[in-house]
Amino acid sequence: MKKLISSVLAFALLLAMTGCNSKKKEEEKKPEQTIEITEMREIAELATVDCYFHNVAKSDRELNPEWYEFWEKKNMRFWVEYEGIVTIGIDVSKLRVEVSDDNVVTITLPEAVVLDAIVSEDSLNADSFYFDPNAKRPSPEEQTEAFRQAQTEMMNAAEKNQTLLANARSNAKELLKNYVKSIGEAVGVEYTIVWKYPEDVGKVSVSEPPVESTAG
Repeated sequence: MKKLISSVLAFALLLAMTGCNSKKKEEEKKPEQTIEITEMREIAELATVDCYFHNVAKSDRELNPEWYEFWEKKNMRFWVEYEGIVTIGIDVSKLRVEVSDDNVVTITLPEAVVLDAIVSEDSLNADSFYFDPNAKRPSPEEQTEAFRQAQTEMMNAAEKNQTLLANARSNAKELLKNYVKSIGEAVGVEYTIVWKYPEDVGKVSVSEPPVESTAG
């Protein structure tokens, strides 16, 4: 009888150990996911907005001719037509994220800025220039300067377009919110997101409700 009881106890202990090992392996297969600032910055980089420009840059400069050129009345008056792309997004180096013990995620979302401006080289060639009848043809250096000016004008135009800037920031906000929500669903946590905007520091109120829930 004692031998039978010992065998039953040994078998029960073996089952318990097998259950523990199985549970341990299951936990190892499901590592805990956390909200990572590095991943959030990578996501924010995907939220850029590309704006396509078709514009005309103008040069309107009178020349100081040599004594033998006075009768020619030359100038540097010409127009150059070009196309280009301006990329707008947030500066991810200024993105800040804090996660509290009570599952509140505070995200400081910087304003959108112009990240890059590229003039299409295919659109800027000899046929892109239109000259005044008395204009002197630009040198390669002067054409390069026209190219640089075109980039500057595109950037300035984009920086003044508040709609484009707002759209780029909104895209980043939505992607970050979805990321936090997906992490919460994976670990079974309902996060509350508090949005902070650097330009609102010191203001009595902000332009929109700063607190959101990831539920739903």
